[in-house]
Amino acid sequence: MVAPSPAAPRIEDGLLLWARVQRRTRRGREVQWTRWTEKELLRLEAVARSQARRLVPVMDSTGVRERLVREGLLPTDGPLDSLLAEARDLESVVVGRLLHARAAWVFGEDSAAGEGLRREEELEGFL
Repeated sequence: MVAPSPAAPRIEDGLLLWARVQRRTRRGREVQWTRWTEKELLRLEAVARSQARRLVPVMDSTGVRERLVREGLLPTDGPLDSLLAEARDLESVVVGRLLHARAAWVFGEDSAAGEGLRREEELEGFL
């Protein structure tokens, strides 16, 4: 596996950002494309933080992988271990999900004026 360049987005950064924006959009209203609870999002953010600091291997956390599969963020058409063998594959799934979320924020009905732009700016550094 080729190491990503320093400028390339890392899966750890993507998961951390995704958990943060998911948690923020959950407060105060229902967001259709997520079924994560506040507690689960906090746990995912904690896992992503530890991964970003290299304290645990990528996606090596009890329940997190399984939940990502159930939520449709990981494909289920093969053994999970082989699907996760390449972190870049998972990274592309997360980046795709962030792009989907970005489109929902910018063009969605629940995007208040300015709110979508602020969220878009948050994602700009990663995307």
